[in-house]
Amino acid sequence: MRITNSMIYRFGVQGAQDQRARLAEIQEQASTGKVINRPSDDPVRVRATTLLRDGLAQISQYERNITTSRLRLSTTEAALDGAYQVMVRAGELANNAANGTHNAESRALIAQEVEQLHDQLLREANSRDAGGGRVFAGYATDADPFSVSGNFVSGSPPPTVSFVGDSNEIYVDIDDGVDMQVTLAGDRVFAGTGGGEDLFGIVQDLWTALDTNDQPGAAAILTRLESAKTQVSAERTKIGSSDAQAELWEQRHRDNDAMLQEQLSEFEDADSIEVFSQLVQQEAALQGSMEVTSRILQTNLLSFL
Repeated sequence: MRITNSMIYRFGVQGAQDQRARLAEIQEQASTGKVINRPSDDPVRVRATTLLRDGLAQISQYERNITTSRLRLSTTEAALDGAYQVMVRAGELANNAANGTHNAESRALIAQEVEQLHDQLLREANSRDAGGGRVFAGYATDADPFSVSGNFVSGSPPPTVSFVGDSNEIYVDIDDGVDMQVTLAGDRVFAGTGGGEDLFGIVQDLWTALDTNDQPGAAAILTRLESAKTQVSAERTKIGSSDAQAELWEQRHRDNDAMLQEQLSEFEDADSIEVFSQLVQQEAALQGSMEVTSRILQTNLLSFL
């Protein structure tokens, strides 16, 4: 085949363009630090990195679930601790009322403290997490699960507390096929639904015993208070187990995240030393190619003079 001048020009220009394109590719790798900057760079690696990124995104979602859940668990645990302390103090006051001799004035003072315990117990039952959701309201987190009607008035029945929330308990996914309980049924914990003790009823009965100077009635409340404390402790154990489970999976996800990040880096991160070495070489190659092409063009142009 005869090599014509036009072919020489084309080959020379094409070679320079190829060298320039390769240089631009290496410059992009040096700028981004990545060997893959678009799907066409390496379809096999792109597929692998896509799977790794999907795995990292799933881990991130599980980690967010755990973080949110642990905040709710912390609020729930604090509320249960508060409820337990209410039962402890109510027991001290019941024991005092059952064994001591009090005049009307001292009984009234103790009754006032019982009223405050009742208010505290209501606050604990309507506790909100950091996002404002009521932790004992099931799915109906936007409204208080317990409502009260009436007031403490000497000579009258104590106020009535009603559960108006949702009895469902919430579970969240913390890994593929693994879920964790993050809420408790408020009516079971505080109202004794299912055969437990009604914490509000106990405090109300203690107030009534004080208001009517019923020492045997106050003494009878002591046994119920022990059962109530056991009930609250059992619920705290459930929350503690969930928090321990969350902590375990949180560490696992951190480990898995680090492993996948390392694998992703191996697939797509550029070796800086190698890239800059190629950059220098490619710049020299392009310069050489342009010089050769320039000389060829000059030689052929002179032949027409």
